[in-house]
Amino acid sequence: MKHALAVLLVVIVAGVSYVLLQQGLQADEVRPADKGTLSVLVSDGVGAPLENASVTFTLIETSKATTINQKNELGFYSADLVAGTYTVTAQAEGYIVDTQTILLDPKQSRDLTFYLVAQE
Repeated sequence: MKHALAVLLVVIVAGVSYVLLQQGLQADEVRPADKGTLSVLVSDGVGAPLENASVTFTLIETSKATTINQKNELGFYSADLVAGTYTVTAQAEGYIVDTQTILLDPKQSRDLTFYLVAQE
């Protein structure tokens, strides 16, 4: 009888653990293996870095956006993102906004370069 209760307890604990694990994987948490890196260089029409640009990464499947607004003298911006298809938008004051679409696979690093044109 004690052996049967012990086995039953183990089965219940295993079942509860499995359910909690499944719920945890369905939450907004993403495993590092499901992410990739997008690196962006933002420059003007002649290739000089734009240090006050902002870059927005929008996952097309969910419309979730991540924006980087930090001052960067080299015009370089990078983000670790969930794998998927993104629209990437670069903008800087006094320049025309530009957007590109890119597919990011898990564990992949992709580079984009934007050459923003000055507004007249």
